[in-house]
Amino acid sequence: KEKAANAELSFEEEAKKAGFDSAVEYLNSRRYNPYFGSFFRLRYIGTPCDGAACVIVCASELAEKYTKKAVRITGMKTATQMHKEVRTVPDPMMCGLIQDVYDQAGITDPYNQIEYMGIHEVPALYTAIAAEWAGYVKPGEGLPAMRDGRFAYDGDRPVSTHGGVVSNGHPLAGKYNIEIAEAIHQMRGECGAR
Repeated sequence: KEKAANAELSFEEEAKKAGFDSAVEYLNSRRYNPYFGSFFRLRYIGTPCDGAACVIVCASELAEKYTKKAVRITGMKTATQMHKEVRTVPDPMMCGLIQDVYDQAGITDPYNQIEYMGIHEVPALYTAIAAEWAGYVKPGEGLPAMRDGRFAYDGDRPVSTHGGVVSNGHPLAGKYNIEIAEAIHQMRGECGAR
């Protein structure tokens, strides 16, 4: 019951309830906000919730059977690694994946050829870092672009226009398909103002 009641409190209110003078002190507390990884604290990310999304993938010649607004996938790749395996910046595995997908899709100038990018932005700073690695923004532009609103849905370099994974409740099962669905809706022009 106490945990459910705390879910309705702001960090400032939680801090005061726990006897801290500020939210920063509270969030730096090893007792109330312990580390669960090398860099991440328990209260660093949004509380995950349930969620789902579905993406139907089929041969191009069958797509018209299911929709009049098919989106053709020209490149896709996936990989997994343990957090402790990431030792360098930029991450060679991620950069290799990006290059493989660009090769599949014929992208040679991502800054000028890509109009929208979906990035798994947990933590939020990863948006700026990954956008630079992917060539979506020029080196050194990531953080200023993020700060200046260039990544917003109405900016010149829109990123994760659905608000990102955390804004969607960080659903564990559906997060990747939610990102794919947003990109598809963007390509179809179905997102209205965003």
